[in-house]
Amino acid sequence: MKNFFYVLLICPLLSYAQNDRMLMPIKNFTVGLHYASIFAHSEEVQNTRGANPVGVEFLYTIQKRAEKDWQVCNCYLNRGLGLNYFNYDNKILGHSLSLLYNFEPHFKLSKDLNLILSVNSGLSYLSNPYDINNNPTNRSYSLPLSIYVGLGTGLQYRVNHKLQIGILGHYLHISNGGIKDPNKGINWPSANIRLVYSANSNNLPDYQKSKLEVIKKNRFDVGLFVSSITLE
Repeated sequence: MKNFFYVLLICPLLSYAQNDRMLMPIKNFTVGLHYASIFAHSEEVQNTRGANPVGVEFLYTIQKRAEKDWQVCNCYLNRGLGLNYFNYDNKILGHSLSLLYNFEPHFKLSKDLNLILSVNSGLSYLSNPYDINNNPTNRSYSLPLSIYVGLGTGLQYRVNHKLQIGILGHYLHISNGGIKDPNKGINWPSANIRLVYSANSNNLPDYQKSKLEVIKKNRFDVGLFVSSITLE
């Protein structure tokens, strides 16, 4: 009888512990491959036309899945840091290594399929900037360190409780923000396939949308904007 009492006492505790584990943030490790095409958007960068950059990307992200986090956007936010390398398939452009912050809302379409919106930004080290003697035809960038930004969307499929596979399309851009000319920038749309390994279960619970409460109140915002002007 005493043993039966202990079982009744312990079972709810085990159930609560299991539920807590299922709502813990998911730790994701992602490796992705990119195949792209340079967009020669102005006359000055026509010497990069026809290049097909290839790249590899590594991400470490944390995805929150508790209901209070989901209610923020009716989605599952996946955020973290990443590193990617691109060979631009063009001796003028060389290659780049980028450190980036990755921000991805995931919208659940079905039990195993998610729609992804991907935003990332960071800094890129570029191997072959404009140089009047050594690389005078590079009009795309003139500094070895520039800003990297990317926008993308795609689908991610849950294979099992540890693995997911994703297919995304991105538009990527590198430039120095007008700090130094020439600075036409590198623009390249990319097809990306990736494999995601989760350190814990990748199951995403189903939640219901809550009614939005509209609160009217005055608000004041202060912002700072910095830019540069190039005089020719």
